[in-house]
Amino acid sequence: MQSSRGEKTQVIKRAGESLTLNCTVYHRGVIHRNTSFYWTRNGAKLREGITGVSSPSWSSVMIRRISPKDNGRYKCSASMGNAHAHSSINIVVNSK
Repeated sequence: MQSSRGEKTQVIKRAGESLTLNCTVYHRGVIHRNTSFYWTRNGAKLREGITGVSSPSWSSVMIRRISPKDNGRYKCSASMGNAHAHSSINIVVNSK
């Protein structure tokens, strides 16, 4: 989700499709280990029904059947000891 690497800052999906968001922490080109992740949408904890998976260096969330209620700004926040980083992406869901 890091826009500094030329990745998208907005995704447009159709209702009913699935959506997967990935977040990986890099420092000087190296994947950073032992990272804690936290995901939000529009500043609030993600709703029930969103599947999340994490490892020591990455985190992923998946929405199986996205709907217009899933519109918003998704943010991945990462903590690595005293260091913190975040990245966000805007999701727009069009009705069928």
